[in-house]
Amino acid sequence: MNLTLTALIRKFISYLAIYTLLIISFMLFVTVSGYYLFIFDWPERCPANRNAWILMHWT
Repeated sequence: MNLTLTALIRKFISYLAIYTLLIISFMLFVTVSGYYLFIFDWPERCPANRNAWILMHWT
């Protein structure tokens, strides 16, 4: 398989773009799931703040 330099560069750029998008989507998934756990799970870790959580979400 004899590829020219421009074809190799295009293939490299396309692979780089795909893997960059995969990494960004993984980072967004981790960020959103961490935010969800922080917002909806912190009253169990901090029982003294349960009233603040109730006021935040039920008013």
